[in-house]
Order: sequence, then C-alpha cells, then structure tokens
Amino acid sequence: MTSDMIITAVRPEQPLLVRIEAGDRDALLELYDRYGWLVYGRARRITDEPVAAELITAGIFARVWHSPAEFPTDGLARSLTALAERRSTRWVYEA
Repeated sequence: MTSDMIITAVRPEQPLLVRIEAGDRDALLELYDRYGWLVYGRARRITDEPVAAELITAGIFARVWHSPAEFPTDGLARSLTALAERRSTRWVYEA
C-alpha cells in the first residue's frame, strides 16, 4: 500500500472544535445542535429536574467554549455525556 492510497478521515467534530478554539460562535451552535439534546437528556434523566438539566447542559457547553482542547475529537459524544452524568450525579447528591 502506498502513501497516496491512504486516506485520512477527519471526524466531523474536529473542524468544529478547531473553529471553537478560534472563537467561532457558530461552531459552538453547530456542536450544540448536534449534541445538546443528548447532554440535556442525560442530565434530565439523572436529575429529574428540567431547570437543573438546562443549567448543567449550559455549563458543559460553556466549558467546551472556554476549553475546546480538553475534549477529544474521537468519542466527543461519549465525553459530553460522561461529563453530564458526573455533573448531574453531583447535583443530585448536593441538592
């Protein structure tokens, strides 16, 4: 196999995270449109409180905005939902 036969696949999240790191708010909105329902749904199931789930979701996407390099391009959905689980569980135990 020659090097010209190798095709490097770029995950759809990678360009969004690069754009977010550059300060592109539209990229954050695209990421939210893609994963916001998933993050909110996980937080809502754990907390059973819509307002808490909204605050947790907003906090997670604020973290993505401020520190996009902390998030992996491979398995981003898994990372976001794991963070939602941790924050939601903490909220339940602290409430």
